[in-house]
Amino acid sequence: MNTQVYYYVFGILFLAAFIFSLMEILRSSYTLSAKILWILVCLFMPILGSILFFFYRKG
Repeated sequence: MNTQVYYYVFGILFLAAFIFSLMEILRSSYTLSAKILWILVCLFMPILGSILFFFYRKG
C-alpha cells in the first residue's frame, strides 16, 4: 500500500475526531471560556484532545 494512502486515512480520522468532539463540546454545559479551551485542545491534539474531553466532560 502506498504511504500516501495512510496519510489520507489518518487525516480523515483526525478530522472526524475533531468534528465529533467539536459537536460534543458545543452541546456541553461548560462555560464559554471552558468550551474555547477544549476546542483549542482538540484542535492542536485531535485524537488525544478528543480522548481527554470524553474522560473529563461533565455528565
